[in-house]
Formats: sequence, structure tokens, C-alpha cells
Amino acid sequence: MQSQDSAVAHNWIQTKREDIVHQMTDTCINQCLDALLSKDLIMKEDYELVNTKPTRTSRVRQLLDTTDSQGEEVARIIVQKLKDNRQLGLQPYPDIPPGPSLLAEGEGIWQMKVLHKCSFHF
Repeated sequence: MQSQDSAVAHNWIQTKREDIVHQMTDTCINQCLDALLSKDLIMKEDYELVNTKPTRTSRVRQLLDTTDSQGEEVARIIVQKLKDNRQLGLQPYPDIPPGPSLLAEGEGIWQMKVLHKCSFHF
């Protein structure tokens, strides 16, 4: 089980669920699914289960239900996709620092090197 501090995005999604269901666009749903699948955070079966729902709201509900127990990394991706798609009615978004899943590979390596170098200067 996650602590309150480590589950900021997950808690925000649970609190905003009704608003997310009404406001998440088809584009945002697809971007979430693609990102989660490409990072192996959901299985192809979960992807298909969401996509086979007949309406946008049922697809959003299925996405949220499927990913609810997947943890903070999945929740961060969903929050980031909502931000990227300018779902302004959901503001304010939670203040979450980017985790490894939200960084580009090169950027993550560069940041790890900078952090590593900085730790020696203290």
C-alpha cells in the first residue's frame, strides 16, 4: 500500500474521478493507453478492454478502473496526459515531480548524471 505522500497523483485521480469521466477526451484516452502500453504498465488485453467500450465515458471509466490498482507511476502518466491535453476544467493539477516514466530516456540519464555530480559537491 502506498503512503499518502507517495500517492499524490493516484489520490488526485480518485478525488477528481467524476470530473475526469466527463472531461477526458478520446485523444487523451488514446494517448494514455499508448503511453501505458509502450511502458509495459498495462497488458494488451487491458488496452483492448478499454477500447472496446462503446462510449467515451465508458472508456474513461474502464481506463480508471483498470489502472486504479496499478500504482503511482500509472497515475502520474494519466495526470500528465490530462495536462498535456489541456483539460483545463480539471485544474488545479497536483504538484508532482516527474518520475522516470515521465522523462525522456536521454533527459533521465542526463538528470541522473547531474544529480550524481551535485551530490559530490555538498
